[in-house]
Amino acid sequence: MLPAGLEAVTGATVVGEASKSVQSALGMFTKIFLGFAAVSLLVGSFIIWNTFSVLVAQRGREHALLRAIGAGRRQILASVLTEALVVGLVAAALGLGLGLAVAAGLRGLLGAVGMEMPSTALQLHPRTVLAAFAVGVLVTLVAALVPAWRATRIAPIAALREAAAPVKGIARARVVAGGLLLAGGVAGLARAISADSQTAAAGLGTLATFAGVLMLAPVAVRPLVRVLGAPISRSVTGGMGRLNAARSPRRTASTATALVIGLALVVAVTVVASSIKASVGDVLDRASKADLILKAGSQFAAGIPAGVADKLRALPEAGTVSEMRWGMARIDGTTAPVAAIDPATVDRVADLGVASGSVGALGADGILLSADIAKAKGLRVGSPLTVTFAQTGDHRLRVIGTFTDTTLIGTPYVVGLDTYNANFSDRLDIAVLVAAKDGVGTARIKQLATTALAEYPNVAISDAGDLKETQRKSVDQLLGMVYVMLLLAVVIALLGVVNTLALSVLERTRELGLLRAVGMTRRQVRSAVRWEAVLIAAVGAVLGLVLGLAFGAAFSRALASLGIVTVDVPIAQPVVCALVAALAGVVAAIAPARRAAKVDILRAVVAE
Repeated sequence: MLPAGLEAVTGATVVGEASKSVQSALGMFTKIFLGFAAVSLLVGSFIIWNTFSVLVAQRGREHALLRAIGAGRRQILASVLTEALVVGLVAAALGLGLGLAVAAGLRGLLGAVGMEMPSTALQLHPRTVLAAFAVGVLVTLVAALVPAWRATRIAPIAALREAAAPVKGIARARVVAGGLLLAGGVAGLARAISADSQTAAAGLGTLATFAGVLMLAPVAVRPLVRVLGAPISRSVTGGMGRLNAARSPRRTASTATALVIGLALVVAVTVVASSIKASVGDVLDRASKADLILKAGSQFAAGIPAGVADKLRALPEAGTVSEMRWGMARIDGTTAPVAAIDPATVDRVADLGVASGSVGALGADGILLSADIAKAKGLRVGSPLTVTFAQTGDHRLRVIGTFTDTTLIGTPYVVGLDTYNANFSDRLDIAVLVAAKDGVGTARIKQLATTALAEYPNVAISDAGDLKETQRKSVDQLLGMVYVMLLLAVVIALLGVVNTLALSVLERTRELGLLRAVGMTRRQVRSAVRWEAVLIAAVGAVLGLVLGLAFGAAFSRALASLGIVTVDVPIAQPVVCALVAALAGVVAAIAPARRAAKVDILRAVVAE
C-alpha cells in the first residue's frame, strides 16, 4: 500500500540497522584501541618472557635433579608450560574483571563531561570472555615457550654444581643476524626520510630496525651501562648498581626492551604530531593568500549559506571574496569528493601550485586534476574524463590543467562553480576565502566581517593565526588521548623492572647477606638496588628515544600524501619523556630495594 520508494520494516530491523551504523562509525576507534591493546600485550609478553627466563635460571639445579632421577625433557617442558598455563588463566580472569571495572569507570567519566551513554547495562558477550582467556593464555604460553625449551636443555650433571652456571655469551650468529637486520632497517628508514610517501620503506624499516635492536640489545647493554653509569660509579652503591646492571646483559636487555617499545611509540607519536602542527602552519603560509577563511562553526553543519559571500562582497574593505564548495561524484568507478572553486577569483586568495594548464580555463565542461592523479590515470591537458553526478548522471569533462598542492583544497578533483551549480542542488559553501584591499589590516577586516555576519552565528571567522591555533589544539587533544594509552604500556614496562629486580634480589639473597655481614648498611643496599633500576630504565630510555625519533621522522615523511609537508623533530619533549622514564626506575625499585634491605644476615649467609 506504500508509495514507490518506501518500504515497511519491523522494529527489530531498525534496531539492527542502527546498531550496525553505530558500530561502523566507531570502527576506527575500535581499531585504534585494539592497536594500543596489542602494544600492551607485546610489552607484557617481554615481561613474561623475562620472568620465566629468570625462574628457569634460578631452578636450574632443581631441573637438573629432576633429570638426574629420570624426568624426561618432555616432562620438564610440560611442567614449565603448565605453570605458564595457570598463570595465563589467572591473569586473564583478573584482566577480564578489571576490564569490566574500567568500562564502568569510563562510562561514568563520559557522563561527567557531558557525553551521556545509553541507559542499558554494560554488554558482556560470551565472545568477549572467550577472547580474553584465549589471548591471555596464548600470550603467556608463547612468551614462556623459549624459557621452557631452555629448561629442557639443562644437563643432569648441573645438579652437582654448587655455584650458579656462568652467564652465557652472545652467539655470533645472533650478532651477525641482528647487524644485518639493523643495517637493512636503517637503510629503509633513511630512504623513507629522504623521500616523500615511502610508506612501505618506513614500515619495513621500522620492523627491521626494531628486530635488529632487539637481537643486538644484549651486546649494547654493557657499553651503555658503562657510559650511563659513569657519573655514579665513584660511589660504592652507584658502582655496585652499575656492575649488577651489566652482570646479566640478556636479562637487562629483555627488561629494558619492554620500556623501549612504549617509549619509542610515545616519542614517534610526538614527532608525527609536531610535524602535523608545523605542516598546518606551512600550508597556510604557502597555499593561502587570504586574510580570512570562513567555515561552518560546527563539524556537523553541512556548510554555510551562499548569502554569506554576498554580504562580504558588499564590504568596501573586502578586495576579493571567493567561495569553495564540495560534492561527491563517481570517477572511474570510484566515489570521490569534488571541490568547486571560482576560477576568476581563486588565484588571488589561494595558491594551488598549478603545474600545467590554467585555472582560469575552468568552464562548464572543465576539470582540474592533481598531478599525481593525472599521472596515475595517464591523463594530460585536453584529455576527456567521464564524471558521474548523482543528480544529473554522466558528464564528459575535459582536463584543463594539473596542480600539485591539494592540502588547501583537500581533494585531487576540482571543477568550476558553474559545473557544480549545474549538477548539484546544494548551494552551501564549504569555505569562503577573503582577501582585504591593500592597506586594510587583518584585524580590521575580521572585525568588519564579524559585524556584517552577526546574523550568521554558525559561521566561524578565522585568520591564519586562528586556524593554526585551532589545528594545534585538535592535534594536542588527539595526542593527549594517545599519550594516555601509550603510557599504560610504559607503566607495564616499569612493572617489568619491578618484577626483574624482585627476582634478582631473591636470586642474590646470599650475596646481599654477605655484603650486610661485612658492614654494608640497609640504606646502602637500597641505594644499590635503586641505581640498578635507574640504569636499566636509562638503557631503555636511550634506545627508545633514538628509535622513536627515527621512526617518527620516517613516518612523518611517509605520510606526506596526507598533508604532512614539514618534518619537525622536537627535542625537548622526547628528552623529557626519556628522563621521566629513567627517573621512574627509582619508583620501580622501591619495593625490591626495601626487600633487599630486610634480608636476614645469618639466614642469607648459611642459605644454600
